[in-house]
Amino acid sequence: MRKYLLFFLIFVATPLLSQTLPLPYNLDFEIGEPGKLPKGWTVPSYAEKLGYQAYLTTEEPFSGKYCLELFREGKYQEDIYGSVMQSIDATPYRGKTIRIRAYIRAEIHSPKGSAHIWVRERFGNDEESGFFEYLPNQPAVLRQWEVREIQGKISKNATTINFGLLLFGNGKAWIDSASFEIVQETNQPAEKIQISTEQIQDLLDFAKVYGVVRYFHPLSDFSYNWDCFALNSVTFILKNPDIPIHKKIHKLFEHYLITDSQNEYDSTGYLFWIHNGLPSEKPHPFLGSRKANLLNPLRKSPGIVQQVINIEKYRGRKAKFSVYYLGELYDKSAKILLAVRYDDINNIQISFEVKQFLNSTKQWQKIELTTQIPQNASFAKPAIILIGEGDCFFDDATFKTDNDEENLLQNDGFEMSKDSLLVYSWRPLDISLQSGYLAFVTKSIAKSGAKSLHLYSDPETRIATPDIGNIYTIKLHNDSLIRLPLVLPNSMVERLSKETPTIEDCHFSLNDKMSQVSILISFWNFVKHFDIYLKNEAELEKWLKESLLKLNQTETLYEFYTLLSSLTNHIEDNFARILHKDFTSEKSFPFLWKEIDGKIFLTDLALQNTKAEIGDEVIKINSYPVNFFIDSIARYLSFTSKSWKFLKTLAYIRNNLPTDTIILTLKKPNGEVFDETFTKSITSLELVEKRPEKFQILRNNVVYLDLTRLSEKELKDILDTLTLANYFIFDLRGISLVSEQFLSLFTDQTIEIKPWKLPVFTFPDQTQLSWQVINTKINGKSHFSAKEVFFLVDKRTIGISEVIAEIAKTNKIGKLIGEQTGGNPMEMVSYPLPGGFTFYFGTFVVFDSLGKQIYPKGIPPNIPVKEKTGKEYLTQDQILEKALYLINQR
Repeated sequence: MRKYLLFFLIFVATPLLSQTLPLPYNLDFEIGEPGKLPKGWTVPSYAEKLGYQAYLTTEEPFSGKYCLELFREGKYQEDIYGSVMQSIDATPYRGKTIRIRAYIRAEIHSPKGSAHIWVRERFGNDEESGFFEYLPNQPAVLRQWEVREIQGKISKNATTINFGLLLFGNGKAWIDSASFEIVQETNQPAEKIQISTEQIQDLLDFAKVYGVVRYFHPLSDFSYNWDCFALNSVTFILKNPDIPIHKKIHKLFEHYLITDSQNEYDSTGYLFWIHNGLPSEKPHPFLGSRKANLLNPLRKSPGIVQQVINIEKYRGRKAKFSVYYLGELYDKSAKILLAVRYDDINNIQISFEVKQFLNSTKQWQKIELTTQIPQNASFAKPAIILIGEGDCFFDDATFKTDNDEENLLQNDGFEMSKDSLLVYSWRPLDISLQSGYLAFVTKSIAKSGAKSLHLYSDPETRIATPDIGNIYTIKLHNDSLIRLPLVLPNSMVERLSKETPTIEDCHFSLNDKMSQVSILISFWNFVKHFDIYLKNEAELEKWLKESLLKLNQTETLYEFYTLLSSLTNHIEDNFARILHKDFTSEKSFPFLWKEIDGKIFLTDLALQNTKAEIGDEVIKINSYPVNFFIDSIARYLSFTSKSWKFLKTLAYIRNNLPTDTIILTLKKPNGEVFDETFTKSITSLELVEKRPEKFQILRNNVVYLDLTRLSEKELKDILDTLTLANYFIFDLRGISLVSEQFLSLFTDQTIEIKPWKLPVFTFPDQTQLSWQVINTKINGKSHFSAKEVFFLVDKRTIGISEVIAEIAKTNKIGKLIGEQTGGNPMEMVSYPLPGGFTFYFGTFVVFDSLGKQIYPKGIPPNIPVKEKTGKEYLTQDQILEKALYLINQR
């Protein structure tokens, strides 16, 4: 390793021909294409010459869609290394302590090989040595994700900071979920500044305008540094108390205050924002944002109903396709089309003719299309098409050739149907059904006969859109009105986007009151506009006003963190939490505890020479009654039930309290009461709930698989070897790392999963909320013929675990054993906030097999397990033991 280090020091001291970025970029590796380098990252030329390559891959990322792989194959050479790296300007970090943190894993193919993260500062002359670290004593050599962290102080004359992933020898190394930030001293006093009552009103007004402009104004863009805009604006507002707020707003948002756009016609369209789930430009199958055009349909495909006709004997003739139409078109992109596609004998398209009809009509109206049948055509495919949003009826369709009265269409009046389903020659295309169009035969209205075709866009998945000239008005506290457009002409957006004012760079410091105000406003706006589990929107403005006032009394950064966290108490979501690495203690108290029937019991200890034992009841914390202390912490947390209040507060007390000692008043089963002082002396991972290994054969061919610890690939590899197993126990007590699709191996059914709904935001304040419906199914493969399958569940069973539990129970794939699930069956997502904070929260709405929302009640088990207290029970896994007992009875 000494020889490696010598060569590596030479490498990092050599100038690198890589672009220096102003700030760290793309640290989650989500921007880029698989098989290529992610944006912002480079492989140095020396490493390329040695055969090292790097690219984005979808292979088991730690989070998100991609991770970055660095690899070298071929003939092994001793003492070689390669890196993939990023180079940033050191100016914002001079004199400050920085921390780089990342998850890495490796697959080593050579002696002495290993993977590391590294960081090094450079100077103008490239010869002066400075801070350099690559954690030689913490090599990564295994394929499982492990976190690595480097912390150090940057010199005041540093010019550049290089950092990245290093691989010694042959093999592969992966990196994901990296972060680069300034370390804040959480025990330092925050800068003292007094915010007056009038300034608080000004900041409230700014916050309201800022959120609408940032997320819903057509001129807004993700490339713009809105965080710095907020910080600079807050500074301007607080430093200019004598300027009236409406003048401040006009100065700050002058570029966006456009109210005369409704008079500008633009044939190319009108733009507005659509946010699916949350505002994001990162690639994701469902989540993300885009600017949409009012003149373009929002659904992926049109609604198409067609019929196939053998046309060979009519080749060369003219043909007329007609139908009577009645209906309403709802948006500016909506239209009715008649189309005919002509194919040859091999169903290869020869020609396609189409005609457009724009008008809504309350009276039956005949529409028609005349076409020429090609000489080599074998099939005609006449189609009735709805584009955009509408509710339309069709009747008495005809397809006739010239000089011939014969109607070549079958079921031309739609009189033949089966339970309203469109059959007998007519067929809706699958892609149309997947895009949210529905086609049925109806008796509600008809041109002739008793029935007609009803073709319409599903109202449930119809996206509410602002109209041309739609203005959002905000009333300031001095009664001034601010009007903001939600829609602008495309040409105006193109023109004005080139005139967007430049934004000054900024740096968020948690000791700075201006930064604290900006962070509060940013978090408040995100929750206000995008968190669907917000309890009461009316309380939000009150919270922001009170929080800005409390900043005057906030003295430590921990107090600011708890103030920020208190907003999550207005959200009913077990996933919701706000995290920052500087407020996460590396040490924890050496005990585990849990709530049973409203009482708190110790369940494990990592401490010698103590009177405390497993089974002791906690009756006081730091001399306060236990429930009083828990309620005081719960004010800063989000939860949906009493059980989750206990879960989150007990975890918070053990891991996040700023003090290093805690006094528990304990009560033994015999009634003896005593105090025990505990000191933070272990890491949180040193003492965890005792479970079997994540994959273990327990007894008599009983397979235990913990889905909260196994990856999708690990589960697949394991299950491929277990086709003869008799009993399976799947542990769902936590958040599953695998999807529900593995259940296909335990059923021969095709299971139609009830749709998931994702919120779609097109208006501020979650008004006129729309929903994207996501349909999935499980195609049974019946790979296993196990005698019994059990799923262990309790109140911690949330997220995809709860989805798996519901499907397994409803479709009798297995039995749920344990406690009622947590009632939070959704996907956890995250949103970055300024200052290094991250907000985690749940999105999606999930339904059970009866169409009822699982949130917040949860799913009752098939076999309930009532946990018992007492040392002899709390040292056991009572739910797992119940499953093993039942298997033993078989």
